[in-house]
Amino acid sequence: PFPFPGAVEVTGLGNISDALVGRLAWDSPVVQEEAKFWLTANWQEVNNSYSSFKVKALTTIKRCWGWVQSQERKNF
Repeated sequence: PFPFPGAVEVTGLGNISDALVGRLAWDSPVVQEEAKFWLTANWQEVNNSYSSFKVKALTTIKRCWGWVQSQERKNF
């Protein structure tokens, strides 16, 4: 019943990502709007957005990984 000492919050990936981790409710209008986009946009729009998301996610994960390692060294 305590948070993992090496945990680092990953934010800024999108509304659906925030809903997946409980930061936003699934019935939130911003989550619903993003879900609608992914389910109804044309292939090119989805492909472009997915490519942008992958770059953003990779950049964010690389940035956060250093913090995770630092927290683990500090706490273990």
